[in-house]
Amino acid sequence: PGFRLPEDPSFPILMIAGGCGIAPIRAFIEERSAMRSSNLGPCKLFLGFRSPEDEAYQPLIQKALATGALTDAKITYSYGCREPHQVCMLVSEMIRIQGKEVWDHFENGGYTYMCGGARTFGAAVEAEMIDVLQQHGDMSWDEAQTYLRSLAQSGRLLEDLAD
Repeated sequence: PGFRLPEDPSFPILMIAGGCGIAPIRAFIEERSAMRSSNLGPCKLFLGFRSPEDEAYQPLIQKALATGALTDAKITYSYGCREPHQVCMLVSEMIRIQGKEVWDHFENGGYTYMCGGARTFGAAVEAEMIDVLQQHGDMSWDEAQTYLRSLAQSGRLLEDLAD
């Protein structure tokens, strides 16, 4: 399957991005914003930046939340948090914290999009997904690997990772 949103806009979507990985995610947010469909399913965003100074697209994210194109956005920063609303942690840590929701997303037929660097970001996110599957899906490491592979093969886990 190509790297695009599902044809049926009612399917749940989880978008996970770090740094430069925001580019394809931004396009998905804009696409969902333009749909104007009353049938939009839930769409969560986990987005990480190095620091608050690197953050981009805050107006786009706020507008998407207001219109329902996004239903939730968790934005994290690796360092440099100075405001109480800023969350200093890696995106992979947010996946761990939101593990039950991530598990429910997978089990409810959701589509997951992962964009960012392959070596560190992609590897850390995949490791947390394995842990989520082990903890909330009561799977062994091998079973969790097989589960993720089946999601990828069915087009429900799509990655745009590069270094």
